[in-house]
Amino acid sequence: MTYMRQRVRKPAGSSPAAAAPKESDIVILAAEDTLLYPPRDGNGINLMGNFGIKSGASMHKIYHTKSFLSAPFESDGEEDGITITQSIEVRIPGNKLEQKEFLQGWLGVNCYVFHKSCKDDFWEVIGTPCAPVQIMPTKQDNNDGRFFTVNFQQFAKSELLPANYSGAIIEADPTAIADAAAVAVDGETSLQYKLPSLDVTAAVSFDSLSNLDQGQFITIYGAGGADPATISSGDAGAATVVLKSGTQWTGLEEAAIEFQYFDAGATKYLIEVSRS
Repeated sequence: MTYMRQRVRKPAGSSPAAAAPKESDIVILAAEDTLLYPPRDGNGINLMGNFGIKSGASMHKIYHTKSFLSAPFESDGEEDGITITQSIEVRIPGNKLEQKEFLQGWLGVNCYVFHKSCKDDFWEVIGTPCAPVQIMPTKQDNNDGRFFTVNFQQFAKSELLPANYSGAIIEADPTAIADAAAVAVDGETSLQYKLPSLDVTAAVSFDSLSNLDQGQFITIYGAGGADPATISSGDAGAATVVLKSGTQWTGLEEAAIEFQYFDAGATKYLIEVSRS
């Protein structure tokens, strides 16, 4: 999709360039734990959908001193060769064992970092699938204070600015589904569901789709088995499923598929956004 150039107006508020207070936690996700990195929309910034993560993995919240967070990006290069380097730096106060273990455990790990302003309704994501970030820690321990300064730095340059993410911060396992042929989706309970492991395959069918907003995203995870469950385009109980190119999805272990929900009145649609 081609970007349609838009006019940029002055942001609302009397002082739009003023510093924005930050959330007290950043969120870190290891790239190797990521099954789905949501695609960007046609304008190149908003991520469409939720992150999908491997079984047993989660996103990790890390406390930081809010007033010291800095999340710049830089550009360099010559004409027709401009690239972007993303980064975020935070200060972690103290000198605790678990803080050192965190730094040691994440050293050399490709990851994505999420941070949020209290003024915004989205998380900003530092790092991309082809250019993740890694931690570069330093420590101060003297008469002026005890704290770790952690810079998350891209080593591969890209053409991408940090993305905006309005999806879920995942800290729990997806809701387990007992019967692949009778999936009940309730937006008030969960937007992430895991199919059962099967020895005899079954076509996924949706018994009900409730408490969902237009355009909401739903993630289905596979669980494998000798003959895993499948999702095909067409009538699937309470929903009509639309898959990219009509290609069937198989619920293998560590596979995931993301749908966007639309209610057209007589028909409810689940339209594929991405898969792994």
